[in-house]
Amino acid sequence: MRFFIISLFTLSIAFANSSYNINYNNLTTQDLIKVTAKMLKKNIFFEEKVEGKVHFVSYQKIDKNNILGILKADLQTKGFSLKEYENRIIIKKDETDFTIVSIKNLDAKTVLDQLKEMLENKYFKELQLSSSITHNKENNSLMIVGSMDTIEIVKELISQLDKPQQQIYVEAKILEISKTKVNNIGAKYGLNGFNATGSTLTTLSSLINSSGSVDPLNLTELGIYGYTPLTMKHALSLGVAINLLNQNKALNVISEPSLLCLNNKTSSIYVGETQAIATGTTVGTTTTTNYQREDIGLKLSVTPRISKENKVTLSISTLLEDIKQTQTTLNGIPNTDKKEIITTAIVENGESVVLGGLIKNKLEEVEDRVPFFSSIPLFGEIFKNRYEINDKVNLVVIITPYIVPENKDLTFIRDQLAKLDLLTQKATQELETKLENNTTKR
Repeated sequence: MRFFIISLFTLSIAFANSSYNINYNNLTTQDLIKVTAKMLKKNIFFEEKVEGKVHFVSYQKIDKNNILGILKADLQTKGFSLKEYENRIIIKKDETDFTIVSIKNLDAKTVLDQLKEMLENKYFKELQLSSSITHNKENNSLMIVGSMDTIEIVKELISQLDKPQQQIYVEAKILEISKTKVNNIGAKYGLNGFNATGSTLTTLSSLINSSGSVDPLNLTELGIYGYTPLTMKHALSLGVAINLLNQNKALNVISEPSLLCLNNKTSSIYVGETQAIATGTTVGTTTTTNYQREDIGLKLSVTPRISKENKVTLSISTLLEDIKQTQTTLNGIPNTDKKEIITTAIVENGESVVLGGLIKNKLEEVEDRVPFFSSIPLFGEIFKNRYEINDKVNLVVIITPYIVPENKDLTFIRDQLAKLDLLTQKATQELETKLENNTTKR
């Protein structure tokens, strides 16, 4: 293909300054190419002669580095594109084409939004990308319409954006811990650190961890994919503490939801119910009570983000909505309360975040029985004692992220957690035996 060359020596005009007053009114595009070559001191190659004129008048001096932008804009209106290299400029006739790119890993609309944002960048604006990009929801694909050069640039951007996202398996435990019953366990076994504050589980976990009942050598197998023995040892101690409180009726597991999340994407969990709450009474020929349905429970929102050194940054928001049992308004309509925690924590892969402080009052009926005699028909009731206690219940939320290795899937994580659960049960039995022996000695 034959190229025409406009050399920087073809014009005899001398430009001494770096900025100029320019009047391009009624100037041909070919002359504009010549002027640009002279001002930029670069050779310009083009496949065919560009017909037409350019009309441009500046109201102030224009820097010579902006002259090329004027030429680009004029060529674009005439169906030509311009590419600048180190010492030369090439002008080519635009040939509009289209292609369809299938998006494999992300949502096509998300990729389209990211592309539009990138093409607004100063660098891409200077390239004068004259393309039209649309997305197909059903096929999860993008259609690109433009010059072949533009299509290639956009396809390269898509390949950089459409990469597999790492997944994070987030396991949550929502627990209720009774202050009264926890104190009773502490008295029973003679252990310190038993009080139903937000640090109950962490205090007990540290106590178990320091007692030497958890052997870190048993956890080496879990450390192959980023779960360090120390982190798994703490996880095991926390699991033993939960089991110990649960088996002694001091802890109630409300829910154990789990989510498979994408990196840096928000996921939410709601655990609760919708209750009908009386809002007023209408008195007439018949008395009518009005009700309003309210969500009562715990809302949990988690945004995990994988950071350096196998760590996970967790943005956590918890909202507890409940009905007060001890206070009502004058007309008998119950009051509701809300407790909210918003926090951010950086943890190791497999390390837990324990959120406490969501305390509520709970009226509970307790029954004491005399063994054997309380089960005698008719006379057994004599050997039973029922009474009510106004207990304080600490609602504890435990969040644990597990990074899914790129070459693994969710099954791998569940297998690892199953092994950890078996070790936890074994360690719990060993600890209970040790505590019973200590109690017998005392």
